[in-house]
Amino acid sequence: MSKKCAFGYEQQQRVESCFSSIVKAQCSDKASTEGIMVPITLLEIEEHILLWLQTSVGNLRIPTAPKAESRDIDARQIVTLSVKVRQKNETYENNPCAIISPNKLTNHTRNPPTHAASDRCRLTVERLQSKQCKIEGVNVNITHRSTNHHHHQPPLTDIRIDSLLSLTTHFTSSSFHFISFHFTRFQIRSFSTRIDMADQSKLTRIGLAGLAVMGQNLALNIAEKGFPISVYNRSTSKVDETVERAEKEGNLPVFGFHDPKSFVNSIQKPRVIIMLVKAGAPVDQTIKTLSQYMEKGDCIIDGGNEWYENTERREKEMTELGLLYLGMGVSGGEEGARNGPSMMPGGSFEAYKYIEDIVLKVAAQVPDSGPCVTYIGEGGSGNFVKMVHNGIEYGDMQLISEAYDVLKSVGKLSNEELHEVFSEWNKGELQSFLIEITADIFGIKDDKGDGYLVDKVLDKTGMKGTGKWTVQQAADLSIAAPTIAASLDSRFLSGLKDERVEAAKVFKSGGFEDILADQKVDKEQLINDVRQALYAAKICSYAQGMNLIRAKSNEKGWNLKLGELARIWKGGCIIRAIFLDRIKQAYDRNPELANLLVDPEFAKEMVERQSAWRRVVCLAINAGISTPGMSSSLAYFDTYRRERLPANLVQAQRDYFGAHTYERTDMPGSFHTEWFKLAKQANNSRL
Repeated sequence: MSKKCAFGYEQQQRVESCFSSIVKAQCSDKASTEGIMVPITLLEIEEHILLWLQTSVGNLRIPTAPKAESRDIDARQIVTLSVKVRQKNETYENNPCAIISPNKLTNHTRNPPTHAASDRCRLTVERLQSKQCKIEGVNVNITHRSTNHHHHQPPLTDIRIDSLLSLTTHFTSSSFHFISFHFTRFQIRSFSTRIDMADQSKLTRIGLAGLAVMGQNLALNIAEKGFPISVYNRSTSKVDETVERAEKEGNLPVFGFHDPKSFVNSIQKPRVIIMLVKAGAPVDQTIKTLSQYMEKGDCIIDGGNEWYENTERREKEMTELGLLYLGMGVSGGEEGARNGPSMMPGGSFEAYKYIEDIVLKVAAQVPDSGPCVTYIGEGGSGNFVKMVHNGIEYGDMQLISEAYDVLKSVGKLSNEELHEVFSEWNKGELQSFLIEITADIFGIKDDKGDGYLVDKVLDKTGMKGTGKWTVQQAADLSIAAPTIAASLDSRFLSGLKDERVEAAKVFKSGGFEDILADQKVDKEQLINDVRQALYAAKICSYAQGMNLIRAKSNEKGWNLKLGELARIWKGGCIIRAIFLDRIKQAYDRNPELANLLVDPEFAKEMVERQSAWRRVVCLAINAGISTPGMSSSLAYFDTYRRERLPANLVQAQRDYFGAHTYERTDMPGSFHTEWFKLAKQANNSRL
């Protein structure tokens, strides 16, 4: 923090008098100087440079034209006075310094920034005639930084301020740090961007709106792959944060904008803008904000976890405006977005062709399989596929947690042993992202106390809704998805933490402990059995998800390729796993495969693993450990493989009380029986 020094009244008057004369000289034909457009002066710097001014702390970045260098000026030294700093190695003498005080930003921030704010605004630095700036002895401390701005010059921006100050006083003491004495006096009114639209070479290739974790990382990924990108966020601090990250992570071509109009205008035509905002109303609001500045043929892409019907509605609305629309599922979390996600774009094929060159490079790259992206299909297919992907993810995570519970509660494995077991599993048939991170979790010790961090995490699972949507769609389409449904129910029950604590007290008072009985087990045998049970149950979860996608594809006429979906899930996404290769091969062998369980290779594996699977479920039941995912998966397998089920009794019951009719096994047609009448006759005959 710079050292502050009092600023005397006489000195203040001299400064204000000087700046007042400059403003009047430039605006002699104006009735009032308040709110007028006044250029800001910094001699010795190239004209038409984009200046970023932080309101209280941080740096002012001054990116210059191509092949020039970028200079950082500490904002604390330039808000009111620019001073000579002892510890820096370079000082520019006789530079007039524009001194403004951005105390308020109207129409561009939700709340006016305070002294502690970290907001910024953009200014254009333009050269004035030297006769307008006869300033002596101003010391501006500038440190040089090399920046590669590729072929893009930052767009020119004007700023509307109520006054412009310059400095006439000569200061020589290197210890003086005059800071923000004008902070509340001078206010920025607004700013607007001027861009030479005729010069497409100065525009970016694509835009991204919504700079939370996923948005920031995807923007940096796109820029790193060689595509200059404009970024925008309603909260302007996120814009500056993203631009700072771009500089730190390799001077990436990321250009930030604080207002939607300049953001849209900074993108080359036809414009393509990716949104990564919260699903629902925020998406509609963002579309409304951006579309008013877009032109026919431009494209908007929703990269969030959106309900597929909303995507289809928006595509129709955008078509009426002459705009193209895509709903693109993006999986991989923070790490995937930055280094290569799995991407599932659906909607306008024309819009997809706009971005195909980008997504093919940005997506995760898998040897022998290529980029983890493909055009999914029409309408909301991309968002629907991403939704089911998340449903499978729910099931996968639930099954892994149950494997952990059995190994820990019955097998008494320590966290160190669990780390070793899952690390070993990740070298074989269970190799996957989720198994890998699970092994990592067991190896992390608590940095705020003793023991391992996993034991301090509250047993209460959150969710964002995609799992619930998946189960609802499965029900609507009459597709059995018990593993996914069980995982959703488990999250609901985990949320009842307080109730579970009280229930445990009630049952413990009756002699029921968490673990009903200690069972002597062979650890090595248990570990092997749990591995096989986990693998078999995972196959069921994926089978259910794929069947749901096929059913929706048939209903909507999307003609989705299930093998291709397995391919793009092999890298980047949360459910990436080595056995997705085998799922792809299964659908390549038989695109009309009714269920993964009946693929010859998977069927063989299910038979080989079912004994171990049953042992694990029985062991858990006897110990009083709930395994809803493994149990429901086993029930799914046993139900699907049986030729005859007790459903005949259920249908007879329905016909008995509701005359719903039934079919017979020995003749075609629909039948109804007066069961009550026949039962009465049968009962009378027994008397």
